Amino acid sequence: MRIATAALLVAAVAVAVYLPALDGEFVMDDAAAIVKNADLRPSTPWRNLLKNDYWGTPIDSEASHKSFRPLTVFTFRWNYMLHGLNTYGYHVANVAFHAVSAFLAVFVADDVLASSVDEATVAGLFFALHPIHTESVSSVVGRAETLSACFFFLTFLVYKHQVLTFANDQRHCRSLFGLLPVFLLAFVAMNFKEGGLTVLGLCIVADFCGVFHTAGRQDAGAHRQRTSSVIFLCLRSSATVLFLLGCLAFRVWLCDTNFSPTFSDVDNYIHYAPTDLSRRLSYAYLHFRYAWLLLFPVSLSCDWSYEAFPLVHTFSDVRLVGPALVYSIAIGLCIWAVLRRNRTILIAVVGLGVVPFVPSSNILFPVATVIGERLLFLPSLGFCILLARGTFMVITPRLYRHAVVGVVCALYASKTLHRNDEWSTAVGLFKSAANVVPRSCKAQVCVAAALNDLGTQEARIEALSYINASFEIKKTYAGAHYLNGVVLRQLGKLEASARAFQHTIEHSHRIEYKPDVLYLGLANLGALYLRLDKSDEAWAGQGFLLTAHRVLIEANALEPTRYAPMANLAEVSSKMGQLDEALMWYTAAADHKEVEADLFNNFAIAKYKLAVRDDPGKMGMGSIDEISSLYRRALKIDRNHVNARKNLGKIYYRKKDFAEAGKHFEVCNTYAPSDGVCLYELAKCRMRQGRWEDSVALMERLLLKLQQNDDTEERQQQEDKEVAKMDLSSVNVEQARKNLETARRVVM
Repeated sequence: MRIATAALLVAAVAVAVYLPALDGEFVMDDAAAIVKNADLRPSTPWRNLLKNDYWGTPIDSEASHKSFRPLTVFTFRWNYMLHGLNTYGYHVANVAFHAVSAFLAVFVADDVLASSVDEATVAGLFFALHPIHTESVSSVVGRAETLSACFFFLTFLVYKHQVLTFANDQRHCRSLFGLLPVFLLAFVAMNFKEGGLTVLGLCIVADFCGVFHTAGRQDAGAHRQRTSSVIFLCLRSSATVLFLLGCLAFRVWLCDTNFSPTFSDVDNYIHYAPTDLSRRLSYAYLHFRYAWLLLFPVSLSCDWSYEAFPLVHTFSDVRLVGPALVYSIAIGLCIWAVLRRNRTILIAVVGLGVVPFVPSSNILFPVATVIGERLLFLPSLGFCILLARGTFMVITPRLYRHAVVGVVCALYASKTLHRNDEWSTAVGLFKSAANVVPRSCKAQVCVAAALNDLGTQEARIEALSYINASFEIKKTYAGAHYLNGVVLRQLGKLEASARAFQHTIEHSHRIEYKPDVLYLGLANLGALYLRLDKSDEAWAGQGFLLTAHRVLIEANALEPTRYAPMANLAEVSSKMGQLDEALMWYTAAADHKEVEADLFNNFAIAKYKLAVRDDPGKMGMGSIDEISSLYRRALKIDRNHVNARKNLGKIYYRKKDFAEAGKHFEVCNTYAPSDGVCLYELAKCRMRQGRWEDSVALMERLLLKLQQNDDTEERQQQEDKEVAKMDLSSVNVEQARKNLETARRVVM
């Protein structure tokens, strides 16, 4: 009963310290996993969760990160069903799952420590408050860590009850059957996050410690029991290993192409070290950095990519003292624990410390990150148990012990609260990362991206300084060149933007082929060339359409299911006069789930041009019904789409349905009061309907706007002041005056 009360207290503390995180934004990877992930949408079939990775990409594709976590994605989808993209609900769920993991951690600590409830409570408090967990709790994507930990701890507790309880008596068969629910829970943990499967390693370590607890007894009964226990230990371990191998085989089969994700040197530059020795030594130093973050969680960062710290090239590098100490302490503790038959130390170091860390250690296979603080969520419990045991062993006076525990908890809570504040906004988060790891080019680019998302001129100019800082670290960083192109385009520096996208394409082949970055460079360069060709006369005649067509074809070849290249290819082909090809691309894009109203408007225009070209005598009237349906499809997506309404109104005018045409022009005039054509066409409709007074009022308003435009131009020349004007460039002003005179005569 006391342990349950203590666990509830720890869970309450876990909730309290993360309350400030509830109002946080979607930051870092949240955009890819939630905002842009189609698997969360109700329109996406549930079965897609079993075919796609954590980010919604088919897991058997080359672009996949190979992170198969369907149960975690299911909880995201559940959040989306309840409140869409309101971040509050996602953060509430994250904090609740962390509280549950802290609650279960107390029971695990109680079993491992096999001592008073006080020691287990302290270990639980350290776990609930440790600042290293902020990435797993404050970041919505980090939910995979907390959920996997919940089932990791639950699996161990079930293993203890179903297996270890009967391991040293005569009911060994029951311990074998008890593996079934353990395997089921371990499989569930794996489907929240892959590291959850390492609980099986913890179970084997705990089983080993339990079987040999009678090693000190020398009587015949103890010998027979020990022999029997060893046999069943081997059987249980063999079954567990076979199940583990089966799960790994399932993952390999699921990934189809490659078990490990593809990544660039920016993601994990140690993997691309020039020599094998340098790679191994740098990974050893990396292990020390992980241990240091657990021991002194002061300098925390959401990013530790290229080049967070220099590579270690030789054994003479003084930094190798750190990993040597970490390995020596860990091995020394294990040897001491085996000699003294100390179950607590062995389970805490090996079962809860080393085993859950192995998938992230780069020992068995490379991972797509240098340091990920979220990867320490599970191993941190082993550290917290050791810290609690050490505190109770070294500080015997109760008052002093309570004081030390209070100070540690206060320091942890203070740092966690501070990190919650940093994680609340993307700009704050990435600026803190750039301050902690100034040599990380990715951190610099992330700050720039966050500033660009603010949408202000000042923020985008500031973003360029961070992009330039990333170039000082790595000039060939394709992602930085891509963002540079985006920011420059939004600042109106189109020529510089085009060069940046060209550099993106060039550098996306460096070190590791990055098809996603190459696609972004090609798609954005094509769209920019299309914009240059039609936006400024100074760029006309420079062959931008041909170049845009070429790069967009390449982009479509890389990502044939993306909407933007198809839509832009359709427009480019139409502008080049290749109407048959344009209609092919329009038809393909029209069925896309991301189709926009503009596409149907442009589709209708291209269809009209083709009809006029094929049968000039009918002036396009032979396809008018099909063209009208395209405009209506545009209005179905956006009922206030001015061009579609205006063009549809013109069709009704040609059909002499002046009432229907007038309705469309009236809507256009409401939503685009600066469009003179809408006003002029509406006035003509009123004339055809015999509504002469309305027509006179509209014509007078039109000509008044013309006079105001002339006055505005004079005022601008004198005062250089921008004043809103009506666009009358496409209006036949002389005909409008004649129509006004006719209407006035009728009214009089």
